[in-house]
Amino acid sequence: MCGRIYLFSDPAEIAAYTGARGPTPNVEAGEMDVAPTDDLSVLIFDKASGERRQMRMKFGLIPPWAKDWKKDSVRTFNAKAETVRELKSFKPAWDAGRRGLVVTNGFYEWARNAQGKTGQRYAIYRTKEKFTCFGCIWNVGTHGGETIYSCAIITTEPNELIGPIHNRMPVLIGEKDWPKWLGEEPATDDELQAMLRPYPADQMTATPVKRKMPKRGGAIDLDEFLEDA
Repeated sequence: MCGRIYLFSDPAEIAAYTGARGPTPNVEAGEMDVAPTDDLSVLIFDKASGERRQMRMKFGLIPPWAKDWKKDSVRTFNAKAETVRELKSFKPAWDAGRRGLVVTNGFYEWARNAQGKTGQRYAIYRTKEKFTCFGCIWNVGTHGGETIYSCAIITTEPNELIGPIHNRMPVLIGEKDWPKWLGEEPATDDELQAMLRPYPADQMTATPVKRKMPKRGGAIDLDEFLEDA
């Protein structure tokens, strides 16, 4: 599962890294605890313009048939790699090629103790890169006269780093796979499915985080909230 992320880089910095063009979404820097129903920064390939775009999307995929998108029961914030091509909530988006990248600086998971209770929070991120980008599927629809973009992060089995903390992890898409994942280059379904694998554990870090963190607060550094060694 992936239900909490953080993003302290601003949209201009994201655009420079991802090669996105056009208007940048109004997603504030300093979002240190982004949860389902909040807004995410999502990179997609706009076929009409032939350019990558940053889009502001709701965290939680809204299916096409949803009548009241604000109900939690119709929104799904994670999609399993094993079933994303099959379940009716996800298949239309997958078949239409609505694949994107949720741009983050990292994500959180909570370890559980022997009694199954939530314990230590960890910040998890790619060790050598400032950005950690997750594969997602997305929808767009009109709800109450408003055009709303929404997405679900795809998850897979954990690698050796995440396994002791949680039994799932988000699918991380490395830069070399972005053109095919986003649809800039042709890709077979098997090639896409092969990307839905655990990211190498030796290229990631999991660091304990203080329990209390502000949700917002401008451009801040995660190091302020890491547990003292």
